[in-house]
Amino acid sequence: MTERDRNDAHQDRGAEPGGDGGGSTGGDEPTGGGGSTGDDGGDGTAMGAPSPDDPGLKIRLEEKLGLLDELRVVGYAGHGTDRALHVEGRLIERKAEAGDPGESDLWENIKNTVRRFESDEIPGARIRARFRGGAWDVWTDNEGFFKLDVPLDEPLEAGWHDVELEVVESLKEDDHPTGAAPVLVPSPDAEFAIVSDLDDTVIKSSATDTIRKVRVVFENDAGSRAAFAGVKELYEALVEGPDARGINPIFYVSRSGWNLYDLFRRFLEDKGIPRGPLFLQDLAIKESKSRAVGHESHKRDRIRLLLETYPDLPFVLIGDSGQEDPETYRQMVHEKPGRIRAIYIRDVTPDDRDEEVERIAAELSDRGVPTLLVATTLEAAEHAAEHGMITDDALQRVRDAAGDAPASEREV
Repeated sequence: MTERDRNDAHQDRGAEPGGDGGGSTGGDEPTGGGGSTGDDGGDGTAMGAPSPDDPGLKIRLEEKLGLLDELRVVGYAGHGTDRALHVEGRLIERKAEAGDPGESDLWENIKNTVRRFESDEIPGARIRARFRGGAWDVWTDNEGFFKLDVPLDEPLEAGWHDVELEVVESLKEDDHPTGAAPVLVPSPDAEFAIVSDLDDTVIKSSATDTIRKVRVVFENDAGSRAAFAGVKELYEALVEGPDARGINPIFYVSRSGWNLYDLFRRFLEDKGIPRGPLFLQDLAIKESKSRAVGHESHKRDRIRLLLETYPDLPFVLIGDSGQEDPETYRQMVHEKPGRIRAIYIRDVTPDDRDEEVERIAAELSDRGVPTLLVATTLEAAEHAAEHGMITDDALQRVRDAAGDAPASEREV
């Protein structure tokens, strides 16, 4: 049996997180492949990737003509438990990354944005993941994505852990880029987890206004994008929790494309907003969506996966009124009763939409899940303090940063 056959056979078994997510010899040569999450929300891995000698006519032609750039393996910030690490990433051409704050002018930003979206993905490549002496192989799918679970023989301590990545086989025979996928293992002592949207929840991006959103994407690098005032302080407060230990995990789930991953990562870092796993989606238009990470119910399925991965943690959900966050969060309340501690929705829409969101908020509040449509970050912080989720000192920091101005009028 070839190594590819072993990999495909292993993926067909659909390993659970914390179970047999991939075989390992304890050395450099793996004996198995990538596993799947095994959840019922459509987020499991079903690679079925093309073989390395059949990456597609376009990519083969570019390679023959010498037009294919060097490759870049991108490891996305992911999540895990003390028994398994969930690893995701993508193999693409080395094109553009988000610039340092203030280093890029308008024209450079436009060029970088175009490069992000036109860079070629590399299907049918073999990626090797290594962690603490073990090695696991997985193949990139039709959109260059890969996903696998790294099983652990011994319980892993809480915190961030880097899984090393290397391209061991692709159509560029002499190009073997390396990288790392950082994975967060939450503390067993965490009191709750936070899930937040990004566009128009953290980032002032005008996601509900298509023309303005396109302008934001093309004109801003990571450093020049604006965050709503008080978001940094509120998220720090929630991560700190009522005892100020700072061990509550935060996750970011957005409908934006993976092409913007480096920009979002640099934005959060530049603004000092707490670090967390970042889940975006495949925005393939002409091609079929990724078999590993692409599907229409992306946000719902990602949140469901987190709820199932951490069954003992209640969750605080934060979003905005413009992109179906209220409806998505309502579904989570219905599916997972008793798991959602509070919901905060930033008001970024006209009055007619607000009426609909208020009806959803009233319904969920009647079900015992406090749900607020807020005009300011401070409103959410005051509610969180009142319900014992953040300290009074942390509330004061939010108050100092956000003030009383409507969220739609203030940014940092």
